Amino acid sequence: MRRTPAAPTTAPESALSRLLEVETRLEAMLKEAHAQAEATLREARNRAEARGVALAAELATVDTELSVTLAAEAAAQMAEQREAIARVRSRYEAVDDRGVEALGGWVVEQVLQRMGTQVP
Repeated sequence: MRRTPAAPTTAPESALSRLLEVETRLEAMLKEAHAQAEATLREARNRAEARGVALAAELATVDTELSVTLAAEAAAQMAEQREAIARVRSRYEAVDDRGVEALGGWVVEQVLQRMGTQVP
């Protein structure tokens, strides 16, 4: 029994139809890959945006805490300066006329001693 060969046009048509079928499937896979890539990009953008918002909120919190800390430190330093000024003021306010005379006498005595030790 001899086989009859298939018509010569059938094999190329069959190969062509298979190629078209593969091309169609590849196009569908490419579209799906593009859709998945777009979804991945959207998700990444959304996560980045959410992270940016979270970082901005965290920065605002840290900024507020730092501002409060710096304000408290500045207030404490100002209070210390006020206390130091009050102590100095009280020392000078405590000097009476006798204290001024005694201090003046001491200054004159110091000047005279130094002048006496200098060679003209």
